Amino acid sequence: MLKIEKTTSDTILKFVANHILTEGSFEYHNIDDASNSNLVKQLFYLPFVKKVFISANFIAIERLK
Repeated sequence: MLKIEKTTSDTILKFVANHILTEGSFEYHNIDDASNSNLVKQLFYLPFVKKVFISANFIAIERLK
């Protein structure tokens, strides 16, 4: 299950999981960076996605202004 959490930035959406999503943390700036993650590749197909950050239990998506 994912839950949306507010952040201090109005351009960042944060989705928090109730389980571990990955070991470590990863930041992706474009679809070419996402060669190791099908989920992130799919997120970059959305027209508003600027950057994706994945950590142990959350995914943060920075949107274009």
